[in-house]
Amino acid sequence: MPPLPVRIRLYPEPGHSLYFVAVIWPTQREMRAAYPGPQGKRTTGAFCACFTKERYRDGRKRTLPIVGEVHFARNYLGMETIAHELMHAALGWARRVGLDYHDIFLDKEKSDACPDEERLSYAHGRMVRQLVDRLYKLGMYD
Repeated sequence: MPPLPVRIRLYPEPGHSLYFVAVIWPTQREMRAAYPGPQGKRTTGAFCACFTKERYRDGRKRTLPIVGEVHFARNYLGMETIAHELMHAALGWARRVGLDYHDIFLDKEKSDACPDEERLSYAHGRMVRQLVDRLYKLGMYD
């Protein structure tokens, strides 16, 4: 097993530059020390933080492709926790790309999946698959 923390890039869509970084910490205590949360009150073993980073060069603003970070303490890598935190990530990505996911949740008459719902679902599934595949390869998941 590699030394922790491990950083893994997750791409919601193939061939696109937007990504999340998943960080696996040795313990919940170390994760909290690095990212204490609001007023030092982060009490969970995993969390997602979505953000937009910008860089200025030659007076021009450029939005960087990182969409956020998903942090896990090593003993919080169950499938339910991974899927939960990566759903937050998928929704953050959907906001970033301007996906109209509000209609997905609010249109009660819709019986078939709309294109935006499919895109969101695939993005979520891809990130879950990428993380679990990588955790298997690193010997951190069985």
